Amino acid sequence: MTAAATALRPGGVLVLVDGHPLTQMIDIVDPVRFDFPYQGGAAHRLESASFYASSATQLTTTKTVQYPHGLGEIVTAAAAAGLRVDALTEYLDSDGPEGRADQMRRGQDGRWRLIITGQPVPVQYALRATRNSTTFSNRI
Repeated sequence: MTAAATALRPGGVLVLVDGHPLTQMIDIVDPVRFDFPYQGGAAHRLESASFYASSATQLTTTKTVQYPHGLGEIVTAAAAAGLRVDALTEYLDSDGPEGRADQMRRGQDGRWRLIITGQPVPVQYALRATRNSTTFSNRI
């Protein structure tokens, strides 16, 4: 977040849209099984033949390293970087299955949802933050 904050002018706005950390945890929907941590930031090595933004894209390099961060960690990092958090919005649907076509359902409205025990869970979030004119903290 510090790098993003330093790239903004005072009063500049950062908009971050990403997959929801809760959705990233889920391996199997029925019965629900989790295979990825919600937060903590420790490196996790994974192997996947599909690209996270498009399940139709087949990769030649299948090994990745991912660092899980919960919403609290993300918002705290933004604040510590000198950003004022204006809004944090969670979305129960998205434009596409985001690499989870085998788990998400496409509704009659064309939107994709991840349904667990009959309830949609957040699949995306959006953070909107404004750079303050104060100095930055390097705590995070």
